[in-house]
Parts: sequence; C-alpha cells; structure tokens
Amino acid sequence: MTGDDGLEDGHGGHAASVAATAGAVIRMRARAGDRPIAGEDRIGEVAGVPAADGSPPYIIRWLKDGHIAMVPPDRYSRIIPAGETAVADASGAAA
Repeated sequence: MTGDDGLEDGHGGHAASVAATAGAVIRMRARAGDRPIAGEDRIGEVAGVPAADGSPPYIIRWLKDGHIAMVPPDRYSRIIPAGETAVADASGAAA
C-alpha cells in the first residue's frame, strides 16, 4: 500500500509517519513476488529474500532481460507489493 507521500513499506502499510520526521530512515522490506522499481526502466520481481525479516539485499529477476542478481536497493528504489499496481507519474515513469 502507498501512503499519500508515495512511500512504501513493502508489507501493505505506508511509511508516511516515519517519513514526516526529517532525516528519518525508512527500512525497506520485501517478499517474494514483490516488484522492485529502480529508476525509470528497471522493474523486476523479487525471486528470493535471504533475510527472514525481509530486509535487503534481494534476489531480483529483471523483467526487461530476465537477468537474475542479488541486489542491494539504492535510496531511490521502491518496492511495489505483489498484487498492487504501480502508478505512473506525470512523466510516465512508474511510481
């Protein structure tokens, strides 16, 4: 679920209350089947999560080329929970 601020917690809630605090660190969590989005054209599917608590790095299969890699998401990455739809922003990029 996405909060009004567009932030994800990766588990069906939003991180708006955490993000409202200046300099707050938002912990990324994911599950198999979630979709990571990195930049405008890197969309993948989480194939595995080695950490029991859902923290990075994740094993990602990139949809564009099928490449599979263990990825530590950067600060601009987002996780769209499985079953939810990414919303495009004004530029047409997935958000």
